[in-house]
Order: sequence, then structure tokens, then C-alpha cells
Amino acid sequence: MPSKCGVCGQVHDNVAMDVAFGMPDPFFRLGRRERDRRGQVTSDLCQFVDAEDRERFFVRCVLLVPVPEAGDSFAWGFWAEVSEQDFDTIVDTWDDAAPSNTPIRATIANPIPMMDGVLGLEVDLLTQGAEDRPHLLIRDKSHPLAQQQSRGMSLHGVVEVLKKLESSGEIKVAE
Repeated sequence: MPSKCGVCGQVHDNVAMDVAFGMPDPFFRLGRRERDRRGQVTSDLCQFVDAEDRERFFVRCVLLVPVPEAGDSFAWGFWAEVSEQDFDTIVDTWDDAAPSNTPIRATIANPIPMMDGVLGLEVDLLTQGAEDRPHLLIRDKSHPLAQQQSRGMSLHGVVEVLKKLESSGEIKVAE
């Protein structure tokens, strides 16, 4: 049941609880023609050869931030860059039912316009089994996003994030 926000006095109802990026930022920046020529992207995986002729590998993941008052989490649908060996392992075990207990070192491959230092942020990637995308845990616990991930955020905070993303032109928030 929606309730009045203690911060702004408005009722926050039907708030989007996730934001997903369509592709890794380095791949997106290539432009459509170069993307078609240099690599491929699916809804979960991306690999391409960059302008320096380096092969790069990415996996779509989820970084969860608890929102206690909503009894839910806000999900950032980031892409994470991994090594070729880790990419191959992830692909080979994609349909395994059990999650992995071994974290894979990765870096976030999408920026957040209102938060510095997210693009390239080091994370641990944990596979979740065949039903869910891998989860990300930020390694630098002093980073603001890591603090949100640890402490959670308010529903009002989620609404503010969505407004900032929409005003930046990064997303269109559906009412």
C-alpha cells in the first residue's frame, strides 16, 4: 500500500525499481556501423574488438541496492567487463543450476551521470545459476554506490535517481 513520503510529502506509487543499460558503454560508443563490424551483443553477452585491436568481453549483471521501506531492491542493470578466460567460464556454465561461490573480478562498463567513478569501478561478479543474471558486489567499500549497496536507500532516493537519469536524457521514466 502506498504511503506518503516523509521527505517530500508525495505518494510514491508504481516506482520503477530497476534501470538497465542496453549495452556496455565502450561498445555503444563505437557507433552502429562499427558495432556491426567489430562485435556482437545479445541480451546477456557482448564481445568485440576495440579500436586498439583488443578483444573485450562483457556480461550483463545486476547490482542490487536494498530499499527497505519498499520491501524490495533497486536493481542497476550494468554490464561488467571480464577477462576472456572468465567470459569463457561464464558462457560454459551459463545453464548450471547452482550459483558460483567463487567471485570473478570485473569492472562496471556503464557510467551513471549523477555519480562519478562508476565506469571502470572494480566489482566481484557472482553467477546466480541458470535463472538469474550474475550479481555485482563493489570492491571499494568507500565508493558512494557501495555504501548504497550496503546500507540501502529510501524510496524517495530511488525516485530522485530516476528523475536525475531522466533529466540527463539517459532514460525515459514511464508513468
